[in-house]
Amino acid sequence: MGKQVKPLPLYEFDATTLTVNYQEINGVPYDYPVNYLKIINNSKLPVWISYDGTNDCDFVRVDSDSILDLIKESRSNQLALPKYLTVYIKSTAVSVGQIVMVAYTIDY
Repeated sequence: MGKQVKPLPLYEFDATTLTVNYQEINGVPYDYPVNYLKIINNSKLPVWISYDGTNDCDFVRVDSDSILDLIKESRSNQLALPKYLTVYIKSTAVSVGQIVMVAYTIDY
């Protein structure tokens, strides 16, 4: 059947628990490399994203999303965020709403 896109678990983060320090969005790291990652910010404050829990890697405005589409960017589909990826999030204060993370991998 060849390569297929496989959905990974969806994670929701309650914005009422946001702090100025990075916290894990996905409590369990992904078991697969991530080829597509979408973070939807439905909170009332912008959020910062990190892939190591220390460095700011992305920024998501209020009522917006961030899409990292490595499937579309790579004809051979070899680009991916690493296996066992943990994604971290922070903001300037507590907010209301949810931050949702959607991810997909290429299943060979």
